[in-house]
Amino acid sequence: MILWEVCLMKMLKRVSLKIISLLILTLTPSLVLAQIDHRSEVFINLVHGKLLDDETNLGSGFGYGLGYAYRVNRRWSIVLEGATNDHLRDRSGESFKFEGYVALVGGGLQYHFRPLTKVEPYFRFGVNAAHYYGTITRKTTIPPPGIERNGSQYLAGPDIGVGIKIYVNKRISIRPEYRFAINSGFRDYDPTRDIIEPGLWVSRVSIGIGYHW
Repeated sequence: MILWEVCLMKMLKRVSLKIISLLILTLTPSLVLAQIDHRSEVFINLVHGKLLDDETNLGSGFGYGLGYAYRVNRRWSIVLEGATNDHLRDRSGESFKFEGYVALVGGGLQYHFRPLTKVEPYFRFGVNAAHYYGTITRKTTIPPPGIERNGSQYLAGPDIGVGIKIYVNKRISIRPEYRFAINSGFRDYDPTRDIIEPGLWVSRVSIGIGYHW
């Protein structure tokens, strides 16, 4: 084999190795963050949710959330979180307006499907306690308009969710998430006392920012 062919083959070999290395780094993001193993995380969420009681669509609105997570091992975290969600249903032609808010406090477990990678999908399940306050306003002229009912209730129940942690760098992640909670009352429903008829269904999506250390 002449000298120029040897040089050409060596050059092609070097180029091929560089291309393969680049493809591996591009297609397998797990290699990029393989050494990251943060234990703690705090996060804040902007929330948009829809609330329903046993028979009524109460409307939707915005809220916010704040939480802390501790990574027990590569796949499992313990999560503590609080969140609020306003709601309003005031449609033209309807006899009643529904408005209020729910405050949720709870905890759960979070399972990461691709631990320690740039994109970590996760599933979470847990329980929460809910404090609901609402007002039902009559809009009809006969009888005259005014507050039909208002009040607050305490409820509790399970919630489940799915989300993704997308790491911007080694410390900061973006957290889109979907959650669904079903809250039941601590006592039997009494229409003369309770503002809503459990269960209280809370379906919400959020976008958050997490800080890891």
